[in-house]
Amino acid sequence: MAALTKHCARAALWSVVVVLVLAVGAALVRLLPWLLSPEVPLLVALPFAKALLAVAFEAAYFVGVPAGCALGAALFVERGEARALHCQGASPLGLATQCVPLLILVGALAFATSSLWQANTEHPGRFARALVEHAREGCADAAPRSVSVPIVGVTWLCFRDASPRLTGPVPKADGRAWFSARSIDVSDDFTAFRAEDVFVGSQPTASKFRVGVRARVARVSGLPAWGGSTPLTPLLRASVVGLSVLLLGLSSVFVMLKLGVAQLAWAGGSAGLAGVASLRLLHVPLTAAPLTTAASVLAVGLGVSCAPLLLVPAVRRLREPLR
Repeated sequence: MAALTKHCARAALWSVVVVLVLAVGAALVRLLPWLLSPEVPLLVALPFAKALLAVAFEAAYFVGVPAGCALGAALFVERGEARALHCQGASPLGLATQCVPLLILVGALAFATSSLWQANTEHPGRFARALVEHAREGCADAAPRSVSVPIVGVTWLCFRDASPRLTGPVPKADGRAWFSARSIDVSDDFTAFRAEDVFVGSQPTASKFRVGVRARVARVSGLPAWGGSTPLTPLLRASVVGLSVLLLGLSSVFVMLKLGVAQLAWAGGSAGLAGVASLRLLHVPLTAAPLTTAASVLAVGLGVSCAPLLLVPAVRRLREPLR
């Protein structure tokens, strides 16, 4: 029985490494324009790198672990070890439970990794404030330049003999108005902000009519929540990641042993698809309660993972002799 655990551990390790390399490569492709842009300081790009690497590790766990466990189980069947143990009375479920200690260890590692990457990300307003403050440091050399803040959509204008000013489009103005401010402070949920020493101007119309307003302090509220994350807190999200990895890995082993699958491509593809489904749902913005969202992620992953078991009755009917 230890052979099954060894097969699954070896295959899961390689699967996680392969998926992680591919995911990190995709993250670098997305991050590269910001890293190479002279208008985006490195301190501004690093938080985005952390967020992209967090997604890369989640993809490696969600896809790599169940796919690797399924590959290990399929190899166990292909070599005849599963059939030998079945003849001695071992059931597919009994064999699959031998991988529980391994999967608990992997699930705990996934939980710890997700907790580390997701720390201090539950408040998008704080994240945005940190980006704006880091970008302002790009004006420290007092040289005329512009410093962009990606995602937030604002730019610091640096002057030689004057304080830097933050500029950007007015929210919900469809590009017809822009603002300039000495400083800005956003709420934790990014639905409101307060700006000081503000100038708001409109784009000139066909009649060359233009509006300009100055204010010492401006407050804007009622903005849509920033970001597309789920309502899960970092701790609950890490728990969902760890538990999903554990359950998807265990169900993948059980399904492959129950069906007697020996085709490696079929095993890895079907199990990896379950991980992709769970990961996709985890990153879809939902309005449901956090616990409902967590349960949905687990249910979808297990549903897709166990769907091949529906083939068992069909296969049995095909094997029945024709009457």
